[in-house]
Amino acid sequence: MRYADTTPDDLIRDMADIHVHIKLKAITTCARAAEYRPPPQLGIHLDKDKDGASVVKLLPEELFVALECCLDDQNDQVKRAAAITLYTLERPVPKAETMLRSALREAVNVDRWAAAQCLAYYGECDSEVTLVHSMLAEQLNSSSWRHRVMTCNILPKLQGNINKDIVNKLLYLMWNLCFRTLSTSCCT
Repeated sequence: MRYADTTPDDLIRDMADIHVHIKLKAITTCARAAEYRPPPQLGIHLDKDKDGASVVKLLPEELFVALECCLDDQNDQVKRAAAITLYTLERPVPKAETMLRSALREAVNVDRWAAAQCLAYYGECDSEVTLVHSMLAEQLNSSSWRHRVMTCNILPKLQGNINKDIVNKLLYLMWNLCFRTLSTSCCT
């Protein structure tokens, strides 16, 4: 389901459905709203601020209320998806932060990585710095250069000191890899 092809009422109804897969589909559709850009209007645009407005700010408040209700769902996967979506839509709430912090400690690798990214983006990883650093160090060893770049972009947002292992990995990546994007990310 694409965000452009649905209505807020459809999404809210689906988030209240009894089936987990339908709830997850509605939540991920809301998350994709952050990427959605409405088709350009015809004519000459004199006011550039309106064209560059975030679509997230244009979402109806009811969607955010429904997402917050999903944080109280019985299914942990739905709770995590709602928390990640709220962070993606630039609406972090304390309950979502609590959910993401528990995902850092208890969830599977993919969910832990998503939780670390959300919390690090908002600088909220202070008490789990060691855990986040070890997860980031693991991603620096990844064979995917995209994972490495993402990790390098997250590191400056973290509070606290970076451990020696990460420093050594960054130095290695900076001097030994030919990807300009990656070596530039390591330097920042």
